[in-house]
Amino acid sequence: MKNKEVKSVDQFRDEIDKDAKGNRGNFKILSREMFNSRAFAKLDGKSTLVVLSILNKLEYEPREKNKRKGVKSSIPCLKNNGEFYLTINELVARGLSESSAT
Repeated sequence: MKNKEVKSVDQFRDEIDKDAKGNRGNFKILSREMFNSRAFAKLDGKSTLVVLSILNKLEYEPREKNKRKGVKSSIPCLKNNGEFYLTINELVARGLSESSAT
């Protein structure tokens, strides 16, 4: 894995604001299986924010590709074998305290 540039909380806030304007589509899918699970129901506000941040990081292969590579799921295949990264600064930018994010 390449060394990623360390971004500040303000840089992540700027990225989140850009993303909110719809640069990557208008919505993400939360499966009914996940939404109705007992584990999801037990999440508190901070935990829910972390889970939704993780789901936001997932990228899917476009439907029009003939040969899809990646992890198969009930919805389109995940890019990068489902790998992603989520930093403490990104969670702080989303409203968690640094100690909660850690």
